[in-house]
Amino acid sequence: MKRNLLKCPVCGSRLKVTEYRCDSCGTLIKGQFDICEFCGLSEDELNFLKTFILTYGNISLVAKKYGISHPTAKLRLKAIIDRLGWKEEEDAGISKGKIIEMIETGEISVEEALKILREEQDE
Repeated sequence: MKRNLLKCPVCGSRLKVTEYRCDSCGTLIKGQFDICEFCGLSEDELNFLKTFILTYGNISLVAKKYGISHPTAKLRLKAIIDRLGWKEEEDAGISKGKIIEMIETGEISVEEALKILREEQDE
């Protein structure tokens, strides 16, 4: 597995890509290119994001696929968001109405709902 570097291992500054090369025909493109913001994610984080996208953002389906609870899946997604350095919108929490709806539809258990509410209360 190739390791993508975003920061200089010596001074910690952000690296720039200055060259792309085609292994097939030998074409060489030189310049200053920004590194993709997803390139710093681990393979596990990228796979989690891919699953999230392929389930159309349904975190409950992601949780089922990974065999984890809904709150755990939500925390993993939050960790990826934090790692990317993205800021969440002001009121990014789940509304109490939405939590009740999720319990009624069986997306989450009462225990998972309590965990989400406690986490939001601690923030």
